Amino acid sequence: MKYVGLAIIAAAGATLLLVCAASAPARPAERPKPPTPQEYDAWTSNRFAGSPWEKQALVDEYDLMARNPGVATRDGKILTVFYRGKPVKTFNPAAPPGREAGFDSVILGKVLKLRDKETGRNEAIALIVEHAGEFDWSMLVLADGKILPVGSASASPDGLWLVTGKESVWSDDGNGRDLGRLRIRPWPVRSPSVEFTSHCHVIGWRGNDTFNATCLYRTKHGNGYVSFHARVYRDKDMEWHMASTTQVKADPREAVITEFPDTLLRPLPDPHLRFTGTTKAQ
Repeated sequence: MKYVGLAIIAAAGATLLLVCAASAPARPAERPKPPTPQEYDAWTSNRFAGSPWEKQALVDEYDLMARNPGVATRDGKILTVFYRGKPVKTFNPAAPPGREAGFDSVILGKVLKLRDKETGRNEAIALIVEHAGEFDWSMLVLADGKILPVGSASASPDGLWLVTGKESVWSDDGNGRDLGRLRIRPWPVRSPSVEFTSHCHVIGWRGNDTFNATCLYRTKHGNGYVSFHARVYRDKDMEWHMASTTQVKADPREAVITEFPDTLLRPLPDPHLRFTGTTKAQ
């Protein structure tokens, strides 16, 4: 009877291992081959799907999955996103109209570590990039599978702040939402948030309450933009502020900026860079 009991235990253990192996998300078995210079030269379409740029993005995605096991898995063109080991959202470019249609390529673009309300630990959240022709949209897949559209996204080192925005003149998501404006959300509560009028992209954190960004500010003329570097920080009263550090010289090829070159020769007035909201630490 002792041997029979051991056999049952061994069989149960083997079954448990099989179940765990089947449910654990995994990256592809082989790393995709990067595109060659000749492939870039030969590509003449603006479409992302099938392009050398998509091919390189899949290589980068593979490396991202390797560094963050369990965040997402790919089966051909289908991408499944996980949160704390559970599948929460599947993206299928070939799905029938009315479901997931509207894009022809989907890529895991980034992984952020943000604080989880239940575990109290920083957990991995996937940033997904959908492509349709030459256009793209970025979004975070949250713990419940819901989507948070973003321009770009960055998390503070302690996982308690999510910063979104996009250093781009064109940043409307197609539904009237301006995804370019710099927005700071406390996490995991997500409100109240702070929003700045400048369109910004985080380039690096200097602790949990300060980060550097590159930004575009719309001039008073209404159709010109000034590019500048900024330091964004939270003071002792828990309010967020933005201060310009340097202005970025305009590219003479960018007519949208050089229409009013005189604005590039003067320091930006402080009111242009004042915060438009405050938030307290949660």
